[in-house]
Amino acid sequence: MRQLLRIGQVCKLYGISLDTLRHYDKIGLLKPLVTEPSGYRYYSFEQLDILEMILAGRSLDIPLENLQKRLASGEIEDYILLVKEQQTVIEERKRELQQLENHSLQMAELLTQISLHKNDEDLQNIHYVALDMDICRIPIAMFPPARFDGNDMGSFLQMEQWSFYQSDSNGFVAELPQDAGLSCRNAERMGEMFPESTGAKIVKIKGIYGETKFLGKSSSLHIYLNKISKSFHLQNTELLVKYIFALPHEDLDNNYFVEIYFPKHD
Repeated sequence: MRQLLRIGQVCKLYGISLDTLRHYDKIGLLKPLVTEPSGYRYYSFEQLDILEMILAGRSLDIPLENLQKRLASGEIEDYILLVKEQQTVIEERKRELQQLENHSLQMAELLTQISLHKNDEDLQNIHYVALDMDICRIPIAMFPPARFDGNDMGSFLQMEQWSFYQSDSNGFVAELPQDAGLSCRNAERMGEMFPESTGAKIVKIKGIYGETKFLGKSSSLHIYLNKISKSFHLQNTELLVKYIFALPHEDLDNNYFVEIYFPKHD
């Protein structure tokens, strides 16, 4: 008579749970050789060979459905193909993990920068930079642009959010921005990311701009923008604010870390 092992013996031998073997039975991956009316399941030693192949596949994180397809043939070529397919999956995961690591390093660097930041209250450290970029500009009431699909960005981390503030003839900056904007860190994808739609347009930002960073609440940002406008005589001038990071508060009176840009006047 063929030697059989009870389900409990098999579980103990391989360090797996009863539920695992029952699941393999349920999906038809490894069915017991004998199931008595009492509910006991038995396995032959030949079936343990199959179980070992399943567990070897699971150690490589091969999905059960893939194992089931290949185990049916029992051909070595199918096993080779199974492992090669998983190698491709593993390489893709490695790339994804590398991207995650890069994002985490960038986030840690940014948070450290924010923690060390001091606002330039005297405006003595304004840097001048050459800008040449496109921004999808749209009235805030119509934000985001029609037909815009953030999923196409690949990640929200690829998006840059902007506000456009306007100073009047006296250099006073309105408390609320007139328009909002989105740009993509991958400039080559701007056109496909932001299709033309009613009320939205791609605007070219080009020239020499003063640049400074600011950390604070929206109300403080408005005061700071007016200080810049007054100090640099920015009448009828547009100031651009790029939102780098938001520090949420329970009362929603959030702090923002932003970059401020304003055109250099001769």
